[in-house]
Amino acid sequence: MTYPDSIRDDIRDAEACIWTLGKAYMPDNDIARRVSLDYTLAAAQVFQETCQKPFRFIYCSGAAVERDQTKPLWFMQEYRRIRGQVENGLLEFDNDHPGFEAHIMRPAMILAQGMSLHSLVFSLGPSVKVGDLAGAMLDLALKSGKKNIWENADLSHVQ
Repeated sequence: MTYPDSIRDDIRDAEACIWTLGKAYMPDNDIARRVSLDYTLAAAQVFQETCQKPFRFIYCSGAAVERDQTKPLWFMQEYRRIRGQVENGLLEFDNDHPGFEAHIMRPAMILAQGMSLHSLVFSLGPSVKVGDLAGAMLDLALKSGKKNIWENADLSHVQ
């Protein structure tokens, strides 16, 4: 939750961060909230205070995340809401801090290198190849992008 001055000195010249801390699911909601929400927003604050502008924060979220905290959900209710709180917090932070750009990636199932849809049992759902996701994140980190939220279908077409 805190970053020493030595870390701040090391990141001063950074232009972007690709934030992928977390898991697809965490059964302990207190840990999930701390890792997903608290750590992410604390890092965003440090980058905003320390780094050059514009600064791009690329956050890897998930396809089933729910930003509407009142919407009834059928599965993984609390965890999906926690991740939605992160998205809401980053978008609010983006609005409140000129020069800070939040980009939220919402991949569905991520296919490992060399895997194909035909080789997966769960291939009926939406997916993205890990190389396409990584390429989209790097592209946004280097060049920025025209929007804040990138859905699974967008991830192989980032411009």
